[in-house]
Amino acid sequence: LFGIRRFLPRWRNHTHAATQYFRNWRRTLSFRQALPLPADVIRGIAGIALAEKRPRVAVAFLVGFVGLLRTTELLTLRPSQLVFIRDNTSVVISLPDSKGAKRKNCAEQVIITDPRIVKALAHVVRSLGPADSLVGMSAKDFGGLLKKYGRVLGIHDESLTLYSLRRGGASWHFTTYMNLDATRMLGRWQQERTARLYIDGAVAELVNAQLTQKGVIRAAAARSDPRQSSGFRPV
Repeated sequence: LFGIRRFLPRWRNHTHAATQYFRNWRRTLSFRQALPLPADVIRGIAGIALAEKRPRVAVAFLVGFVGLLRTTELLTLRPSQLVFIRDNTSVVISLPDSKGAKRKNCAEQVIITDPRIVKALAHVVRSLGPADSLVGMSAKDFGGLLKKYGRVLGIHDESLTLYSLRRGGASWHFTTYMNLDATRMLGRWQQERTARLYIDGAVAELVNAQLTQKGVIRAAAARSDPRQSSGFRPV
C-alpha cells in the first residue's frame, strides 16, 4: 500500500478501504518472539548433536549462543572470518556483511573468550575449506535440528527457533555479568534502551524454556558425556 501511494500518485486517494482492511487484519495477529534458551539447555542440545556425530552443528549452536550472532550471521559464518589468538583460547569473528556493518559501512567484530568453545571451533574449522560455512546446511534444516534436540529435552514450544540462540545468549550474558553495556556491545545494539527491552523480555520468558525432570536428567547426561545421549528419543 505504501508503494502504491508513493509510486502511483494518482491512486493515492483510492486506498482507504484497503488500508482499513489491512489495519483490521493486523489487529488479529499475535506476534511472539523466539523462545530464549537457558545455558544448561543449549549445552545439552550441543551434547546431543555431538552424540549424533554432528560436531559442526554442536559448535555452531554454542558459537551462536555465546557470540549473540544473528541467524544470517551464523548461517554464513566461514573460516576466513575467524582469527584465533592466545593459543586458540580466544577467537575474533569478523562480520563484514552484518546489519550493523552495512549501516555503519565498516565490519563488526565479536570476540569469544570461552577456551573450550574456541578450541572446539578451531578443531572443526581445520577440516573446512575457506569458502565452506560452519553450519553447512540451510536455515530450515539447521532450525529443524534445534527443534528436534529441544524435543529430546522436553521443549515442544513452537517459538523455539534459531533466533532463540541470540535471545538466550543475551539473557545469559546479562544475568551472568550484570553489565548491560557489555551485553549491548556484544550484541551490537546501538541504543541501550533497545538492549534493555530485548534482555528484559528474554529474561521474563526464560520460565517457558524450563525443562521437565526427565529433560533435566537428559540434558545433564548430554552435557557430561554426549555418548550417553545417543539413544535419546523425543519425549
